[in-house]
Amino acid sequence: MKGSLKSFALNITVAVAAMLILCGCPVAMDYNPVELAIFVNDSNGNDLLNPDNPDNFAQGLKFEYNGTVYNVDDQIEELRTKTYMPHFDGLKLIKNTYHFTKNKGRYFLFFGEFSGEKTFDGTFRITWRDNSTDVITCYNKKYNKKGKCTLNGKSYKTTHPSFFIELVK
Repeated sequence: MKGSLKSFALNITVAVAAMLILCGCPVAMDYNPVELAIFVNDSNGNDLLNPDNPDNFAQGLKFEYNGTVYNVDDQIEELRTKTYMPHFDGLKLIKNTYHFTKNKGRYFLFFGEFSGEKTFDGTFRITWRDNSTDVITCYNKKYNKKGKCTLNGKSYKTTHPSFFIELVK
């Protein structure tokens, strides 16, 4: 009985979705946004983005994307909708309190969000306070669950669909 009820519910759901699409009615769908998260530590594992660290790499940071330079925590104004849409917040320094269990309690640079239903192809140039530079190139095919990324021209393994980068300075 349970199996036939599940099958019936699935058939009804598919039929309603097909009718909405065929009649030209707008259908809202959510996709995971694309975002960039960067953790920076030294060779001893010290968090170089922690504001309490005297060697804090977030100070004097120059972050460039598509010809625009972003500063940490610039205020980005954006209209909000009832449907979930990616919210571009610019560049933020965030203390990790729940994401990425491995790095819990550490600080990271967050840049995004970008729309997950569109193909994303972006290059980010970071000039750190010691004038060293890192170039991150990220590509996520439309509707893909796993993006590709390079760090200074070398392939870098990332998780889907966001790009989590760990740098050692």
